Amino acid sequence: VTGPDYTIADMAIYPWIAVHEMQKINLAEFPNIQRWFKSVGDRPATKRAYEIGGKYKLDPAEATEEEKKMFYHQSAETVRKQKI
Repeated sequence: VTGPDYTIADMAIYPWIAVHEMQKINLAEFPNIQRWFKSVGDRPATKRAYEIGGKYKLDPAEATEEEKKMFYHQSAETVRKQKI
């Protein structure tokens, strides 16, 4: 977030940065990205999204049939029908 605006770019990039620890990237080495990551992560909508998504397993080997339907082989039509 470079100013008061929150854009689709912020929404698209945040999940890539959210896994920085798993990729052994130290955000302290990138202070501007660290600041941006914190500002997006502190947004109430971001917190809610991660609370909702946190209950699902991302590993297909561990996913339930419901989770597989949620995450894999989706189209715009199947997403519209989801009850979240």
